[in-house]
Amino acid sequence: MPLRQWLAPLGVALLGIILVPIVFTDVESTGEALHGKCGVGVDADVAGDGVRIAAWVQVCVLIAISLLGTFHSNATGAKEMGAGLVLTHISLAIALLVQVKQQTLTLADAAVGAMILDAQNMALSIPLAAKESLAARWQVRVMGLIQLFGLITLIFIVRQLFQGSFSTKECPCLTVFWWAWLSNCQPPQNEQALFWVYCSLRCLIFAQTSFHSLYNTQEFHEAEPKCGDEGTEIQQKGGVLVSITYPNDSIDGLPASYSEYPATTSSIYALNGVLALTSMSAAEMAIQGSNLQPSSAINSVGQIIALVVAAATALRAGWLFMMLFIRDWTSGKVSGIMWPFRLYNFTQASGWQGYTLLPASNHDPSTIKLGSIINDPKDPFSPLDEPVTTEPAVRTRIEDVEQITTTRSRGPKRVFNHIPAFRDVTAEDLKRVTADAMETVKFTPSTDYIEENMKKPGVEAYLESMRGPANRVFMVTGFIFYLCVCFDGSPWVPSGHRR
Repeated sequence: MPLRQWLAPLGVALLGIILVPIVFTDVESTGEALHGKCGVGVDADVAGDGVRIAAWVQVCVLIAISLLGTFHSNATGAKEMGAGLVLTHISLAIALLVQVKQQTLTLADAAVGAMILDAQNMALSIPLAAKESLAARWQVRVMGLIQLFGLITLIFIVRQLFQGSFSTKECPCLTVFWWAWLSNCQPPQNEQALFWVYCSLRCLIFAQTSFHSLYNTQEFHEAEPKCGDEGTEIQQKGGVLVSITYPNDSIDGLPASYSEYPATTSSIYALNGVLALTSMSAAEMAIQGSNLQPSSAINSVGQIIALVVAAATALRAGWLFMMLFIRDWTSGKVSGIMWPFRLYNFTQASGWQGYTLLPASNHDPSTIKLGSIINDPKDPFSPLDEPVTTEPAVRTRIEDVEQITTTRSRGPKRVFNHIPAFRDVTAEDLKRVTADAMETVKFTPSTDYIEENMKKPGVEAYLESMRGPANRVFMVTGFIFYLCVCFDGSPWVPSGHRR
């Protein structure tokens, strides 16, 4: 796995876990005294107990299922949780803007509401790291627009708060701590500057998340299996994901198919979760420290709606998680865990070889040109350019073939094989294959031969147009063709590629 995809976000999140308690511990106000200055409470539909409980549930469940999705390839409910969070987030943002328009938004509502709004906005980035969400193109686009709307609303409200727009006779001055002192009591300029630094970070995270999700969503949509449980084994694996910014390899070093990807494609959710939990904690500290009581009990309409949405989506996520194990148990399988962390020397990947199983095809295997450079290991019949003269190839033919094929699954080190939870993904899958004949054609390209092929105009043009993680190509170094094979009742054609 690339460093930026897993270790870098985890490292930043760990740094945040260390620094946040230090920043928020023993803070002392630098502005005017708070108690007695602001005797009003908070609007229950903005920061009431029900709204806050719903936000806590949605943020925590999203973090939990994203963590579990790192070690599992099936759906975790992140898409449903994200959809529910979209509803509560847009509702809160509109409620704040309506009160601003009607000039009924108080300082307490603005300060605490901005914190909760930020937590929800940050949590909206978490589902965008889930492959099931990325495969839903419209949801990715809608979530991006809602995030942008919420972020603009957040910046607008905080800016108005700094300018003293929400001061009233009952609450002329309010000071709360949220990364810096958030106040309309003329705080030092450096306090405002610190908070705008945080807002700049938020905008940067939003831009990064939006870019990756919008760039990858079409590829995940096309690769997502559409056959359900009725398709063949190959169809249920889904398409191979090549042109994405979150690259992943199968166990043989080739690009992974949709089903081989973990449910969570990146650990960026850890950083998003840390920031979301920090904003929610800041809101709780502001309410308790300032003794801001909600304007009504938890049974108000706005709070009940927020609780129902959060509970329904959380139950849906819990049901999907249980079904992961129920489905495996009823089918006689042992529930397995996927191990996504495979660190390797990046220069080593160019020497890896592997065979890709192709579906039955009408193409004549003889039309596959050895030495061809291709961009998709599932389509060796469409080279980027004509290969240079092929080096000597070795051809073999065996009649009446009967052999055992071995399919390896991704997993941690073999020392964990005795643990039942790991057995399903680390054990080797053995299948018997019989055929009238097996033909093998392969050759070993030299370094000079590979470099010469890489300089072909079609190859160079493709690599130039596909900068970034997607600019990897493959060389066909051989193929195995089975004639009249008996393998799960249908013919198949494996083809070998060298990256």
